[in-house]
Formats: sequence, C-alpha cells, structure tokens
Amino acid sequence: MSVTAYIGLGGNLGDPADRLRAAAQDLAAIPQTQLKHVSSLYRSPPLGPPDQPHYVNAVAALETALPPDALLDALQALEVRHGRVRDGQRWGPRTLDLDLLLYGDAQLATPRLTVPHPGLPRRAFVLYPLAEIAPDLQVPGWGGVQALLAQWEAPPGAEITPALIGVLEQIKAQIQSLDEQIAQSDRLLAQTARHDPVARLLHGIHGVGPTIATAVLAQFGTDLRRFADARQFAASLGVTPSEHSSGQTRRLGGITKRGNPYLRRLLVQGAQSVVNHRARRDDPISQLAQRLVLRKTRNAAVVAVANRLARIIYAVIQHREPYRYGSRAVAAV
Repeated sequence: MSVTAYIGLGGNLGDPADRLRAAAQDLAAIPQTQLKHVSSLYRSPPLGPPDQPHYVNAVAALETALPPDALLDALQALEVRHGRVRDGQRWGPRTLDLDLLLYGDAQLATPRLTVPHPGLPRRAFVLYPLAEIAPDLQVPGWGGVQALLAQWEAPPGAEITPALIGVLEQIKAQIQSLDEQIAQSDRLLAQTARHDPVARLLHGIHGVGPTIATAVLAQFGTDLRRFADARQFAASLGVTPSEHSSGQTRRLGGITKRGNPYLRRLLVQGAQSVVNHRARRDDPISQLAQRLVLRKTRNAAVVAVANRLARIIYAVIQHREPYRYGSRAVAAV
C-alpha cells in the first residue's frame, strides 16, 4: 500500500537551483516510489550562521510503498551522492538537504525520525512551496497548510508584516546557533583549564576563572621574561593608572588602556566579581577589595583589584606554583 510523502529540498553550496532540479529527478528513481509533484524554487536566508549563502528550497510530493525508515535511508543516500557531508554543524552550509516532512497521516517520534517534521509550521520556506503543490493538505496535529500560512500574515491593525516575521525567525535561529557555538567554546576553555597545569594554577586565583586563565596563556604563553616585573606586566594589560606628577604632587588618572582590550575587559570583570562578593569571603584579595571600597570610588577599587589580579597572575606563571597570599612575589597595589 502506497502513501503520499512530502520531501523538503534545500541547499546553498555550488549551484543549488540546478542541484535541486537534479535531486528532484533522483527522487523519482527511488525504488517503489513515484514522483508526483515538485514545487517552484524559493530563495530564503540561512537559518544558521549568517556568513553563508542564501538557500534555495522546494517541496516534492512522492507516492511510495517504502516504510518511513527505508525512505529516510534513500533520502540520506541521495544527499551523500550529491556531496553532502555531515560535520555535526547545525544549520551550516550544505550541498543538499532532504527532509521527510510528511508521511501520509502518520505521526512518528523515534530517536531517528520525527514526522511531521517539527520545523514545518515555523518555516515559510517549507510552507509556501508545500501550499503551492498541495493547497488543501491537512498536516497531522497542526491543521491545514493554509491555516499555517495564515499565521504568517499580520492581524488587522498590526504593524508587523509577514516579511518581518520571517526576518525575526531567521534572527532567532541565528542567535540560537551562536549560543550553541559559545557553549561549545566554553566547554573547550573549561577542558583546557582542567588539563593545562599552569591554567589550573591560574584558575585557583579568586577572580580568575577558566576564561581569563586560558586567555592570558593564549596571549602571553608561559614565558614572561619580556617583562621586568609584575608592575610592568600589569601595565602591559592597561590596568595601571596613568600618572601626571609634578614636584612633590602625584596625580593618578584613568587606566592606560594599553594592550589587548578583550583581556583587559576580562580582568576588570573578574575584579568586579571580587568586589561584589568581598563581604562573603575572608581571603586577602577580598579584604583588599573591602578596604579599597571604603576609601575609593567603586570604579577605582575595581581597577585596583584588576591590577592586583594581573600581578598575581604574573607571579603564578613565573613561579609555577599556587599563589600564596601575603607573599612578596607580587608588589603591593
């Protein structure tokens, strides 16, 4: 017994329009399957990282006697034939993407396959070509395709347009993709901080987490002989006040903001954390933060703590041992 299955086609590498036309013909060659309809081609912005070409999309209708898993196997074999490489990147660029959108009236949820496709009601590049070839189609669990398309239209009096809704959906997907990339980077940083012996020592400093530890090592490595002392190291990071002195009068200005601005920002954020939590801890750097807040502005206290953190980092890298609070290895602020 055959059923009608709907396949979403997409791609954005090479010549995607020609590839989709060729892939549509390849669908007709799947065993126990007939190609019934193919929609027009639709151009859409990428769901994932924005630095990739726009997609070309279409939908095809098949009559097939294959069970869902066997049809999925055939679709994935076609993707490979057209140069698809699955590198684990979600929503990344690809030569050909074939999604099983619908399989008759079936509603399936297995570790390998979900039908109807979970993204179907939220993707204009699927709904428009689907409505073109099957305007009266009922989507199991979601209703008619025309009703789903109507959700893309602005209600009376609303200022938001279908085009804007589509743009917002793409932005949301891009933000989700960036969130995943950031989370992956955080995991890699944490792994580096756990396995690198110097990074582990730096991570043990209050106010210095794995991000600062790995950033410092990426910037300077473990050989700090280019710096005469801890003060010079802190100055290279831009967390030392500029000085305007004359005679016996010493005037300190704002920080010099030299060096790597990303690393300086991380140090300031670490210092802010120390200042924010100074009352909850009894270690010397928290006590220092408490004294500074009592006699300086908050911003000045944060900069002074950032300067101290930079000097402690220098001492730990130089001596390759945990920092001992009270040691003279780091000059006083």
